Amino acid sequence: MVNLVKLIIAWCVLSTALFAHATQSAAITDQNTLPRKLAGYILEKSTDFEEKHKGLGRSFQYFRREINASVYIYNLQHSVIAEGVHSSIVKTEFTNAKRDVFSRRGNVHQLGEDTITSVGAMEFITAIFQVTESGRAFRSLLFVTAKHNHFIKVRVSVAEEYEFSRELIELQKFLEELSLELHSPR
Repeated sequence: MVNLVKLIIAWCVLSTALFAHATQSAAITDQNTLPRKLAGYILEKSTDFEEKHKGLGRSFQYFRREINASVYIYNLQHSVIAEGVHSSIVKTEFTNAKRDVFSRRGNVHQLGEDTITSVGAMEFITAIFQVTESGRAFRSLLFVTAKHNHFIKVRVSVAEEYEFSRELIELQKFLEELSLELHSPR
């Protein structure tokens, strides 16, 4: 009888944990869009890849002047993705995302080493690239983390002619607001 009671209690605890996990995962996947504006960046386009390709999630394209900030929220059909930046699955996804940047047409060079950047309540693995494509130079920034059982990838392109240090301040505000949005209950 005591073992049955322990089993029932264990089942209740497990069910509650699974429900909470499912609710958190649904918080991102059920969200049709992020806000129309994040720190001066305007949402221009949202694409749902999930309907045709399970696991590819959604993308959100934000613009501010000549700056493009693309946010991707997806899980690649992984059932468990540890939050943050320290798990091997997130590090592997960051490596794959860097490979995507290097596979672009044009000349691509990474500036410095990969770093971990804290923004708001989130940490991102970060890389910065110098890209020359079709005669135009720009900086490309990559941020990857995991939240609510999903990868969060942010790719930003800043035209070389813009004052990069000033744009970094604006980008930090964008990432802080995105971080708050992803932490807010849905």
